[in-house]
Amino acid sequence: MRSKVEPSVVEKSLINHSDYLSGEVISASATDVSGEAVITAEGRLVEYTYLVIATGHTN
Repeated sequence: MRSKVEPSVVEKSLINHSDYLSGEVISASATDVSGEAVITAEGRLVEYTYLVIATGHTN
């Protein structure tokens, strides 16, 4: 709510995940997730060792 009143707060609250995560950050909708890979809505097969799912994230 504060960002609606004070827009400069938005810039301070945004987190760039690539600043603290090593590896590749992919922002996409998933159509299938298994123990080794994810298939994105675009049909891309992404294999992983560790998977972080950020529900509600938008670009």
